[in-house]
Amino acid sequence: MVNIDTIIFDVDGTLFQTDVYIYGLLNEILAEMELPSVEKEKVIKNIGIPSQAFYEELFGHYGEEMVKKIRARKNELYFDCIRKKGLLYKGVVELLDQLCEKGFKLGICSNGRFEYIDFLLKTFDLEKYFCVVKTYEENSSKTKMINEIKNELKVEELIFVGDRIIDFKAASNNGCVSIGMTYGYGGEEISYADYSAEDVEQLNALIEKICGTFAKVIKRKIVSDVYKK
Repeated sequence: MVNIDTIIFDVDGTLFQTDVYIYGLLNEILAEMELPSVEKEKVIKNIGIPSQAFYEELFGHYGEEMVKKIRARKNELYFDCIRKKGLLYKGVVELLDQLCEKGFKLGICSNGRFEYIDFLLKTFDLEKYFCVVKTYEENSSKTKMINEIKNELKVEELIFVGDRIIDFKAASNNGCVSIGMTYGYGGEEISYADYSAEDVEQLNALIEKICGTFAKVIKRKIVSDVYKK
């Protein structure tokens, strides 16, 4: 038996309903610039990948300078937009309360930049729950960030909760357990997670089950290298 006492969370599509604000904001910016709107499905498909790749995927066909302008305008507006429209998924605060009460160490591992994640944690009063926060930097990857968390917290095993294949790959590469949230943005990528949950209530029950019965030897899925890291 392995005593797992550490749970690491992705943010976009796991704790935070990113599409609630980002889709509308991007189309407001495109309208300002007299550019065609972007499809919601295309935005959702790319939520969770590194920031630069996100904007290049959506707007790269306009050229590098226009991508920079769109990102710069978004950076001017998104703090206020999140304050007005931002939403956590239902039950997230209650889940974090319960996990802390049970003695779990909690952390964040996100492809969002520090300024963005720090703002979210402060806006929704979530800072108090997390003992470690890892965010995107140049030449970083979630695989590297999870490895750093393991070293810093001195743990061999942890559970990584996310919604995209890059989350499940990072967990697998570090010999850790992954749980995919089906309400997130990964779609069929959820099949690469070790386990899946439909909501935070189911996630809470699953964490308790895993940490009570988890065997050290587990057959890992081989996750394809969808995103170059």
